[in-house]
Amino acid sequence: GSLRAGIFLDSAYMPISRSSQSICFVSQYREYMEFSKNVEYNRFFQTGRAVYAMLVDYCKFNRHALKVSMVCEYEFCNKEIQYFNYPHSSDAIELSFNDTKKLSSYETAFSSSIIVGMDSTLLFEMLGLGKKVLFCVQSDVLLKNMRTDNFYEKMPSELLLEEMDGQALEKKMDALKGMSDKKYALLIKDAQMHYMNFQSSRPHKL
Repeated sequence: GSLRAGIFLDSAYMPISRSSQSICFVSQYREYMEFSKNVEYNRFFQTGRAVYAMLVDYCKFNRHALKVSMVCEYEFCNKEIQYFNYPHSSDAIELSFNDTKKLSSYETAFSSSIIVGMDSTLLFEMLGLGKKVLFCVQSDVLLKNMRTDNFYEKMPSELLLEEMDGQALEKKMDALKGMSDKKYALLIKDAQMHYMNFQSSRPHKL
């Protein structure tokens, strides 16, 4: 399990009401990646931006609110704000700044219907909590080929975007939206145990 996610579940910040129909995109913005000489860093940066752009189009077409779970706290976020606002600014996009004391990134993700990102730990934590998630790091052929450890072999294909294509993203998102909670729980059962195994007792209490 996850210590921080366990604390969140027991905290006063936990949203009690049913998840909204908003979509959450988990930022993994790192300024140093943009012009890095490391090919993998640079490709990761560009792929994350491309996935985000496709998700913006999807949310606009389907009239979903889009929340961005930011890496930075507000006063340090200028470049990350530019990264997500340009050229995709919209009233339907909410930038949720990272308040680590209140575990705000967990609240932003947990209160959304589907959480989308590259390969953030937050995605695995939400998977462990039974939330619908979509991992997109394998949508880029180069990144996929550079990572030869078969890390995602136990992840259901329904949770993996493996093409850098708007129609492929739409198909995955629509399938997740249309899947019943019961069917989804059965689909991810083994992956939950493998990647982020939450037991009945909270990790911080253990």
